Amino acid sequence: MQRPVLEIPLTRFERLLEVLCVVGVITFFGLIAWKYPHLPASVPQNFGPNGQPDAWGDKSAILILCLIIIFLYAMLTMLSKYPHVFNYPFALNEHNIEDQYRLARTLIYTIKLEIISIFLFTGWKMIQVSIGQADGLGIYFLPAFVGLLLCTIFVYIYQASKAR
Repeated sequence: MQRPVLEIPLTRFERLLEVLCVVGVITFFGLIAWKYPHLPASVPQNFGPNGQPDAWGDKSAILILCLIIIFLYAMLTMLSKYPHVFNYPFALNEHNIEDQYRLARTLIYTIKLEIISIFLFTGWKMIQVSIGQADGLGIYFLPAFVGLLLCTIFVYIYQASKAR
């Protein structure tokens, strides 16, 4: 079935999420620009499941995070513009299609903000570990990250089921 392409204006909440994403990206770049000259030659490049660094490398590797965050921001922004190509957990019809598109688009915006926030937190912790002000991400980082994403998906599924 060919789904219709609808022009649905952004909600206030979606605009707020987008502003927070842009602020997060700018903050991330500002943090890197501010701290990069003061970093030692070696920075943590990977953290294990326990939140402890398990690989170290040249400080220029932190710049790769800048490229990744821009790539993810751009890709998720583009993806949010095409809700008609998404897979949906419930059947779409003329009565629910606009609500389902909007909910799916809000899901993408929310996940985008969560990913940017996680990158910002991880970048900050990489810097802190590098200069000896922290020893890792913390034991709760991985469960909190996975829990946050799962909660977001469950909320989406619940809202999408109500909008059937």
